[in-house]
Parts: sequence; C-alpha cells; structure tokens
Amino acid sequence: MKSFRRGFRVIASLLMLCILAFAGYNIAMKHIYPDDYIDLAKRYGEEYNVRWELVMAVINCESKFDPEAVSERDAVGLMQLTEETFSDMRKKVGDDESVTFEAYAKDPETNIKYGTRYLQFLLEYFEGDKIAAVAAYNAGLSNVKKWLREDGKLAIEEIEFPETATYVKKVLKAEQQYSD
Repeated sequence: MKSFRRGFRVIASLLMLCILAFAGYNIAMKHIYPDDYIDLAKRYGEEYNVRWELVMAVINCESKFDPEAVSERDAVGLMQLTEETFSDMRKKVGDDESVTFEAYAKDPETNIKYGTRYLQFLLEYFEGDKIAAVAAYNAGLSNVKKWLREDGKLAIEEIEFPETATYVKKVLKAEQQYSD
C-alpha cells in the first residue's frame, strides 16, 4: 500500500510539473508574442490581402506593441511609419489630408491600417517575395532593389545590411509563431 501511495505521489507530482511547465511556456510565449491588436491586424490583413500573422510579426519586431514608440529615425507607432510613408499610404487608402502624421501616426488603428497597406504595396512590388518585402520594410525599397537576383528574388544571405538580415529572420520567426 505504501509503495502504491508513493508511486501515486510521484506520478501526481510529475503531472503537476508538466502542467506548470506547459502553463509557464504558454505565459512566456504570450509575453514574447502578444496578441494585442490582433483584431485590427486581421481586419486590415484581410482588407489588403496580407497575412495577419505577418502584420503581427512586423508590429512585434518594430515596436514590441508600443503605440507610442518612436525610433531614432523618427518612425512612429506600432508599425514604425515614417512621415513620408504615412503620407504615401494616406493617399493610397484614400484618406483625406485631415489625417495628419502628427495627429494619427500613434493611433493604433491608423498605424496598422497604413502599415498593412505598405506591406501590401511591398509584397505586390516584389511579386510576393516576402523576404524582399520585409527587407524593404526595414531597409527601404531602393536598397532591396540593388540586392535582388536576376530572377527578381532575394535570399536572406544576399541582404547586405546585417541589421536587416537579422530583422527579416525575426519577422519570419514571429510570423511562424503567430501561425502556430
């Protein structure tokens, strides 16, 4: 009887450890890959034909979900839009000039809307080449055009800026996490 209780305790303890480990893993993953703004990512992802998982990955890597984020290069908000990109996307989505960078760049909905529209533009420009599109999101269109192979594609190893290559890898990994 003692050995039965002892075995039961061991099994119960192991089961509890497994449950706690699983719960801890889920909490850690939720912290690393939050789902804040997922509704907006899905909405504008669908509207602009961009995978919502990619939108979430870009937000994660650009701002860590901080709508107040401002980069050294004055890119602003969740998807880190510059004033020039903001203005270009405002025209592309058909918003009027009352939607100003100063007033709306940190607004989560506007930022995700314009950032997703920019991802759509880049994906179309690079004919669906996600590596090229994500690299251009980080390093700019003109840089990526210089790195393209003759077939118009880009491999991570061909990215000349180490920071951009690392960024692309992080975005693709985060996108995979959001897909799981």
